[in-house]
Amino acid sequence: MEIISKQIFNNIQQTQQAQGQQTFKLAFSLYQKLANSQNLVFSPASIYLALAMVAIGSKEQTLQEFKNLLDFNDINQLSKATASILKILQKDENNLKAHIANKVYSGLPELGADYQLIVSQNLGATIEKVNFIQYFEQIRTQINEWVQLVTQQKIKNLLPPGSLNQSTAMVLVNAIYFKGDWFKKFDKKKTQKLDFFLEYENAGQKIKTDIMSIQEYFDYYEDGNFQYIQIPYKGGQYSMEILLPRSSIQQFEQTLSDQVFQKARVNKFNKKLKLYLPKFKIQPESVIDLQYILKQLGITTAFSNNADFSFMDPTKKVVLSNVYHKSVIEVNEDGAEAAASTAVVMQLSIQKDIQMLCNKPFIYSITHIPSQTILFLGKVTDPSKLS
Repeated sequence: MEIISKQIFNNIQQTQQAQGQQTFKLAFSLYQKLANSQNLVFSPASIYLALAMVAIGSKEQTLQEFKNLLDFNDINQLSKATASILKILQKDENNLKAHIANKVYSGLPELGADYQLIVSQNLGATIEKVNFIQYFEQIRTQINEWVQLVTQQKIKNLLPPGSLNQSTAMVLVNAIYFKGDWFKKFDKKKTQKLDFFLEYENAGQKIKTDIMSIQEYFDYYEDGNFQYIQIPYKGGQYSMEILLPRSSIQQFEQTLSDQVFQKARVNKFNKKLKLYLPKFKIQPESVIDLQYILKQLGITTAFSNNADFSFMDPTKKVVLSNVYHKSVIEVNEDGAEAAASTAVVMQLSIQKDIQMLCNKPFIYSITHIPSQTILFLGKVTDPSKLS
């Protein structure tokens, strides 16, 4: 019986990891396009789920491009995978909260019945009929208020002025909120002002910033190129992963891929070490419009007059116009709080003591470990800045 139970557990874990892999590859494709010299935070899971709602409504060449980017074979597989991702990621406990919500604002005269069924049942999306022609600005405010509510006031003004107009046909929105306490909290009395060494255009300079420290057992890996650590949150499902390059982060990013994370995860070992990690808060003022990046990643037909979204719009008149994304994250001695939202706008014609000293730019993620789904991914280049 024990062997059977173990096999069942392994099968479940393998299935969850297969689903997480679909967001994993997208995460690093987006990272390579978004990364520059600034602090960075974005949510691969939010972007994936928003794009999935769009992909489910597509056909022909438009669908094929989404298949290539999101790594699925057919709509049935995609809808089941997204349903499973939503189910395993949602948590509502005293020390850890992970909330995900999807919503469709439709101004179409007719929205495909089968499309409505799939996104409501599998993605848990609510569908609201609206009139963009008369009330597009009021609807923009309404969408921003909904996102603000879901993300506990963390994401404000997702849709900027001018993002909607009388030609807007649909807006598909995903919002994610995460707040977790560390499994072992950092002692606030041990936080001290230490040097953090800057890179990029400020290479050679240093700043004083609040750096936390803790000596504890962690899952850890190192090689000649980087150090890696998993810092668990309470509940055992989520961890913050840190990649600290031994060289400059600019050099390290040139070869960064999902395989680097996979190598560390597979070869990690539990080790007692001294960890130094800066407190940081990344709260960008502006939103990211992913249109240009998605085109670079192969989503071109969807943005053209040749787009085929006839599964959601039988009249075949809608095209993809913009994909807006915004994330925030805050990390301190107690844990982390993060939120993200993605809106897709469619209109007529997203054994010795080891020390890990994060006193220079590093890459981080907040990850659902059993499924390897990355909720948030980014980097810290200057912890003293908000964005």
